[in-house]
Amino acid sequence: MMLPPMRYLADDRETVEYYRETAKSTSLPIKVYNNPEDYKIQVSLDMFEELLKQDNIQAVKESTRDVSNVNRIINRFDDRLKVLTCVDTLAMESL
Repeated sequence: MMLPPMRYLADDRETVEYYRETAKSTSLPIKVYNNPEDYKIQVSLDMFEELLKQDNIQAVKESTRDVSNVNRIINRFDDRLKVLTCVDTLAMESL
């Protein structure tokens, strides 16, 4: 699981580049941690579209506190992006 940049508030382009360059440097699978509540950076669906061009970016830990975002991810990416939810108040609804 990979967090967004921690000490720098990156814009969308910088965030995508951060994940993309890291993915290029490893063969390990990557799960993007999408937690804008705590890290102030949200990975949008358009950003995921770019990130999924890297074969090893395969999953998201979806923590936006918006259960409808899980539906949007599934509708747009089907099985190209595996989704894990973790926010207690949304976990049951996400299932």
